[in-house]
Amino acid sequence: YPWHKDGKYGTSLVLRGTDPAVLDTAYDAVFAAAAEVGGDPVDEPSED
Repeated sequence: YPWHKDGKYGTSLVLRGTDPAVLDTAYDAVFAAAAEVGGDPVDEPSED
C-alpha cells in the first residue's frame, strides 16, 4: 500500500500465509531485496 507522510513516500508490504516458517523466509527475502536496490526498509509490526 503506497503512502506519503512528512514529505516521504513509501510502500507498506503485507505478507500473509499459514506457515510461520515460510512467512519468516519470505519476510527476510523481501527485506533484503528492498535494501539491495537502495531502499530503506523499516520493520513495523502489524496492528493485528
